[in-house]
Amino acid sequence: FASGACSLARSTGAALLMVQSHRVAPGAYRVVIEPVATDQGLSPLAREKAVIADLAARLDAWVRAHPADWERWSTIDPAID
Repeated sequence: FASGACSLARSTGAALLMVQSHRVAPGAYRVVIEPVATDQGLSPLAREKAVIADLAARLDAWVRAHPADWERWSTIDPAID
């Protein structure tokens, strides 16, 4: 995993957000934006590792909850026929 976003957020004070989307109907998606908590008490490297572990766990859960969204793009229903 790339740690650039975490490092940039830390150095600028910006919020780090995770964005997920999944299909709810042909051409319709649900988008979820969630903040990623960072423990300011950790060293920069430990904080990046913790953020990456959190993001990986969230992504794993999301893929398992919505496996059809991770098929090939050619299998997704078109929005307009």
